[in-house]
Amino acid sequence: MAEFRVQSLTVDLMRRQLDPDQLGIVLKVPFLDEFFPETADGRPPDSFTVYHYNGLTRSNPGGKVRLVKGDACLLETDVQSSTANSTILTCLQSRWPRIDVRWHGAAPSIN
Repeated sequence: MAEFRVQSLTVDLMRRQLDPDQLGIVLKVPFLDEFFPETADGRPPDSFTVYHYNGLTRSNPGGKVRLVKGDACLLETDVQSSTANSTILTCLQSRWPRIDVRWHGAAPSIN
């Protein structure tokens, strides 16, 4: 329970910092400046860790927050990976065509 409380406080701090107007919008440049300050040119790194949280009640049995960790990689071309076909990857590729994610365990569900 204490770990969840710390995570929740961290998320709340980042939310206040990156969305001071509380509009539910985080802009790309402030996000990159906060989490990837070493990328002065404003481009994201080629690889990074992602976490998926499905807020649906049935996806979090017992009310316990479940995060699924993944290793994301931005590919050189828009050719989509044929090794991992999942709904979440297809969803992510609709916005970032060059992204590929290797999940730690089973790919998360968006349903």
